[in-house]
Amino acid sequence: MDWKEKVKQNLDTWAGSTSRMLVAVSGGADSVGLLHLLYKSLGYERSRIVVGHVNHGLRLSSADDALFVQCLSENLGVEFLFQEVDTQARARERKHSIEHAARLLRYKALADMAEERNCTWILTAHTLDDSAETVLMRMRTRAPWYEWTDIPVRRGNIIRPALHVTRSEIRNYLSEHNIEFREDDSNYDLRYTRNRLRNILNQVPQFWTPQRRIVLADNGSQILNATRCLHQISWVLPITTRSMCTNGGYGLAIDKIFHYFTKLPFVPIEAVWCRL
Repeated sequence: MDWKEKVKQNLDTWAGSTSRMLVAVSGGADSVGLLHLLYKSLGYERSRIVVGHVNHGLRLSSADDALFVQCLSENLGVEFLFQEVDTQARARERKHSIEHAARLLRYKALADMAEERNCTWILTAHTLDDSAETVLMRMRTRAPWYEWTDIPVRRGNIIRPALHVTRSEIRNYLSEHNIEFREDDSNYDLRYTRNRLRNILNQVPQFWTPQRRIVLADNGSQILNATRCLHQISWVLPITTRSMCTNGGYGLAIDKIFHYFTKLPFVPIEAVWCRL
């Protein structure tokens, strides 16, 4: 399937054909590419699209980014909304990292803008590369296996329609159509965890191959689906603890589940422990 068709398929699956969508546009390649794709290539009506931009107040060039996105929206004939947030103050008050504070404030601002303009869905431009990086970051923290999950295509009213598209595919699209975008200089700031990981991966291209990214993202998706399934089962079926005599560990014996999964001797206890 062509990558543009993947984006359309995700949107058709979740957003339908009539609901309004707030598109989060930072001015970077991925979000600019998604916006152009929606309007120019996939032919979504302008009345269905609202552009939302959040200024985190972390860079001197933030005002230029906002002006760029505003001009882009006006050229495409779509509505533009803007919010400014104080990320550093939020990080100090809540004792959060800058990354975490920015993420929380960004999604809150986008939710406010979506509500203001009666947008049912919020679209972000996360790609397959972002998803694979997320899985690898979680693995590197030595988190338990059930936390090695990817970025979901949908969470609540947030949809990531380009999650099965690579970053290079979007860049090639922008290049082919001579579409301008802005490079975020904070992407090279090694104070941020994801940037440090990307810096390491750029030095080992023989490891960070396109195939490995696909495998990581796919495995993360499967783990996410499996743990969601186990969580749901743990709510509706009686659970008891079963001693695993062979290795001295413990598992969860869920009545009736073994009737459907005859090959499954037990459910790993950690996968649903947070629900008990």
